[in-house]
Amino acid sequence: MDTGTAANKQEKERLHAIPKGKPKSGRTWKLNKGRYSAISRPKSLKLSYEERMKMRADLNETRNREKQMWNEVNEKRDKLKQRQKENKERRLVNERKGEVVQVIKNPTKIKRMKKKQLRSIEKRDLDKLKAKKSA
Repeated sequence: MDTGTAANKQEKERLHAIPKGKPKSGRTWKLNKGRYSAISRPKSLKLSYEERMKMRADLNETRNREKQMWNEVNEKRDKLKQRQKENKERRLVNERKGEVVQVIKNPTKIKRMKKKQLRSIEKRDLDKLKAKKSA
């Protein structure tokens, strides 16, 4: 019986080996399609338990280091933002201190002003200005 099955296998292989012509539709990707079970796949490397644990520990260590580095970057960014905010506030306070203030008591003056002059007018709270000057 061995010879019969071997002969059948050889016959089947010979039939499958016959090259087919190029399809009229141009579907060339289907030409050499084999069975899924016939695809030879390498067996994956099996690691021992110790090696897997070592890899896991290395991965955790790398992740911790990455988190630490990101924390440092975020801290630097926060410090920079805080410093910029403080500088902006200080600049604004100094600008206000150095301003020359002229109180317009007559509102009709504003109506007579030209557009360019109106752009330079800004409203201020006089109570705060008086409190700063008296202090």
